[in-house]
Amino acid sequence: MKKKNFNTFVFIFISIGIFILFAFVIFKPVNKNIILQGENGIWLTHRWVDNIHTEEEIIRLCENLKNSNIKHLFLHIGPIDTFGKISELKYLYADSFLIQIRKTYPEIISIQAWIGQIEKKGRGILDIEDSIIRNNIVLTIDQLQDYGFDGVHIDIEPILDNDTSFLKLLDEININKKENFLLTVATPKIIPTNFFGFEKKFLSITGLWSPKYYKIISQKTDFLVVMLYDTAIKNKYLYTLFISKEVSLLTRILNKEVMFGIPSYDDKKNNFNPEIENILSALNSINLGLKYGNNETYMGFSIYADWTTDSSEWNDLEKYFKDN
Repeated sequence: MKKKNFNTFVFIFISIGIFILFAFVIFKPVNKNIILQGENGIWLTHRWVDNIHTEEEIIRLCENLKNSNIKHLFLHIGPIDTFGKISELKYLYADSFLIQIRKTYPEIISIQAWIGQIEKKGRGILDIEDSIIRNNIVLTIDQLQDYGFDGVHIDIEPILDNDTSFLKLLDEININKKENFLLTVATPKIIPTNFFGFEKKFLSITGLWSPKYYKIISQKTDFLVVMLYDTAIKNKYLYTLFISKEVSLLTRILNKEVMFGIPSYDDKKNNFNPEIENILSALNSINLGLKYGNNETYMGFSIYADWTTDSSEWNDLEKYFKDN
């Protein structure tokens, strides 16, 4: 057989195999009970803590949260500065917001102070290899504990696989924080396995973590929130397969609960296409992953973010829950 004809045969054979897999995996009916029972989350914009808000604004926010069973709030407090600090002037009205929303929506489980910054490895200003900087971050979190938050949500990017400085930071936070004060982390995707070899050759995604590093991080935190967006995938079926594999793998290898971040923004950029990645496609993909994962470690989904979620998307979410 000529090499050209052989290559054509191999391509057709592989294509048919992948099509059969899609037909079996993606189009098979999925039970949505698990995802509907999750304790979901959302990343909240900084505007909630830099001003006083009316009762009507709080009620409207809480109605949207209730309709989507959102009970964990990651409230942006301010970026960590180059010294590892956050001025209290950045969140002057956080106490008022905490009082208002807990009164209006008492079913909330946690309101966590969302703090983060771009690390020097991503050409940012924060150097967590510096022990002084890490100590300042710990002191900043100490202040937040006394402010009335239920925990702290760390979003420092990028944290590369096997980064030992980040492990030191988590250890230092754990030593100093109160026992019932939550420590959660926004994490990148996990390196997929058995993905037809695409994980090494065709997925234009950087910064993924290995299963080994994921397990270590999970042991040092209360739960993780995986940022399942900006995948750079251009095909909806490949996107569904990739997200479902992420969910099934993470729920199986972790002994802690895990939450999955999904996008509600419409930015078109090199690593994101809203026609492929959106709330409904992400939810359907998560559901598919839960068929083959460990439902006991699935905690819920988290929307990124409240300021990018418009009324039509809130309506889609409400309909999604009511129809299922």
